[in-house]
Amino acid sequence: ARSYLSYMDEALGAYVNGKPRMALDDLYFLLGQYPDDVNAQFYAGLACYDLGLLPRAQRLFREANTNTMDTFDEEAAWYLALTTERMDGPAAAKPAFEAIAKQDGFYAEQAAKHLK
Repeated sequence: ARSYLSYMDEALGAYVNGKPRMALDDLYFLLGQYPDDVNAQFYAGLACYDLGLLPRAQRLFREANTNTMDTFDEEAAWYLALTTERMDGPAAAKPAFEAIAKQDGFYAEQAAKHLK
């Protein structure tokens, strides 16, 4: 049996090498074993986003954003806003971008640009 870390390493390696579909297979396997794993939720969300699987990306980013482990709160909120914008347009994403801009975090400046 392979370890969690070996699956995660393989998934992230595939993702970094421009193979989000391959990464997603490993991440889905991990989510099957560890449904609350914030790392797998976030990176599976990214892979889905890149593949245009937007409803699935939205769900995964929401899960990562509300996970008890707050590792990816900021990143998940940002990608959730981007996903909402791509799916439903700028007006639907505006409240999310406003919240991010107000928090003055890493994505605040980028969020403010989306509000213009």
